Formats: sequence, C-alpha cells, structure tokens
Amino acid sequence: MDTIPLTPTSGGGMCISDGALWPADIIVSTTEETVSQGIRWGTSSDVSHAALYAGGGQVIEAVGEGVLVRGLLLSLHGHILAVAYRVRGMNPVTASKIVQIARGWKDRRYDTVGAAAAGSRANRGGMVCVLAFGILPCAAARGGMFKSSDKFYCSQLVLQAYSRAGASFIDQNPNTSYPQDLVTAYSHGKLEYVGHLISTKEEARAFGA
Repeated sequence: MDTIPLTPTSGGGMCISDGALWPADIIVSTTEETVSQGIRWGTSSDVSHAALYAGGGQVIEAVGEGVLVRGLLLSLHGHILAVAYRVRGMNPVTASKIVQIARGWKDRRYDTVGAAAAGSRANRGGMVCVLAFGILPCAAARGGMFKSSDKFYCSQLVLQAYSRAGASFIDQNPNTSYPQDLVTAYSHGKLEYVGHLISTKEEARAFGA
C-alpha cells in the first residue's frame, strides 16, 4: 500500500481536528523531550507514545503518573507530532467495549520496567537493556516476562484493551510492544490513516506547546 509519511506535507497526508476522531481510534505521537528522544533512539522509531481516543474529546493513556483519562488538548501538550489511526472495520459496539476496558484501568501505575523491557526487542534497545539489567534478564524481557499484571505502559495499554475486547489486529504481544508497532501495523494495512492532529511545531502551539 502507499505509505503516508508521518510528516503530511507530501504523499496524501491531511490535518484534522478532534471532530474527525471516533472512539477507540489510536493516536501515536512524540515530543522533543529527552525521554521521548531516548525512546525513539532506543527503538529506532518515529514516535514515542500511543494513546486511545475515548470520545468526547478525551483520551486514555499510560504516562509517568499512571493510567489517565484526560482531555486530548492536555494529552498533546508539548507534542510536535500526533497521528490518528483506526482499525479497519471498527464498529461502535466493539469500540465501546475497548474504551470501557481501558477506562477500567484508570489510576493503575505506569509500568516503567515493562516499557524498558519492551524496548529490548530493538537492536539499540537491546544494548541498553543488557547494560542496565544484564543478558539473562533481557532475554526474559523479550519474552514479556517482566510485564506486571497491574501496571501499564502506553502501547501495551492500547493493544491489551483491543485484545481483551477480542479485537486484536496484529500478532505482536502487547506486553512486548512499543509505539512504532502501531505505525508498522498501518504500513501492513491493518489500520486506516485518519489524519494528523499535529504535524509541525506551529500546529503544536494550538495545543499549548
């Protein structure tokens, strides 16, 4: 399929408002913060975060403070890129179930170790993991064995909500996922491109960056 670049200035990309989003849409994004840059470097990725659109201008996401339900405007504060995708064939009943499941995880803690372990799948992330934890723990991490049952990180929350709702769309284990997997799912035809919420620093200012 034709690839729409994460910068929509060519190739058919388009900028949208939150009015174009449906519940259970997936938003991938990134900032210029050090942590975001580290995630992108470690996983050889273009994005560093994933969130689930809940409808009504709200998203559900796992961040450092834990699992939050908050406004899209606040969620994208400081972001310089935000792209929305939709699972092909999504219907309102399934979307509602996905959102309800994710809402049930509100206030759960952020899974820092699980997120770091997921990054060990990538070549660079693997090197970082070995240096931080050692060879054997990183081997276990690649198998998803470091995932806590009561904590979540961003892409794991999104993919786990889809899985629990019986709507999985990729084979990747949610417990070893990272945000770029969602971009890859689009390139493999599993997701539809909805549009860019933010594509430039100028547009980011509209979100209070």
